[in-house]
Amino acid sequence: LPWVATVTNGTDWLSLLNPQNGTTGTSSQTINYKTTLNLKATDRKGIITIHVGNEAGNTHPGPSANITVTQKASVFEVSPATLDLENTATSGTVTLSGTNGLPWTVSRTSGSEEITVSPSGGTLTNVTQTLTFNATENTGDARSATFTVGVNGGNHSKTITVNQAMSITNFDIEINQDVLQVYYSKLNSRFTWNNTPPFNDENVDMAASHGIKNVVLS
Repeated sequence: LPWVATVTNGTDWLSLLNPQNGTTGTSSQTINYKTTLNLKATDRKGIITIHVGNEAGNTHPGPSANITVTQKASVFEVSPATLDLENTATSGTVTLSGTNGLPWTVSRTSGSEEITVSPSGGTLTNVTQTLTFNATENTGDARSATFTVGVNGGNHSKTITVNQAMSITNFDIEINQDVLQVYYSKLNSRFTWNNTPPFNDENVDMAASHGIKNVVLS
């Protein structure tokens, strides 16, 4: 009996290779098909219909059978999803990995324009790829930027948040000399300087280790 194979569902990604038709015999026959890359994060299904004998629509059509083809979802991962950078001019990296051949792009969705990313896009290979986030020196308040990495034509989407610390130069520290003098006087009245925490430990002057330098009390 003559037979014909056709793709009846999933024609945008599923196609047949030769032979697409033939004649039944005593030995088994093979139907070959191919698929395009699944750009989505979900499985998808296609159907190949095999019709034997008279074609559909004939007064006496022959039997038919369906073959369901399931293609697995593709994989797309970023790591880490959050970067914390110092306030200096610096950079950090995020790695991309997943199904070979996935085309991707990255763009800023919100936040500081002083934080940038490169490259802006690419195609996944068998080797992990790297996004580099660069930040200029931050002389103000803490800032952040949010970036979205997505697969072109698919539904993979990952969010990367980059935080940069505030500038420590924004802090003004004022030591009240009167309060410090009272504290020093009380210590001197009860203890000797070389035996009094927090400026020393076990009779060793530890002032420098506490960041105390060039302090003159009178």
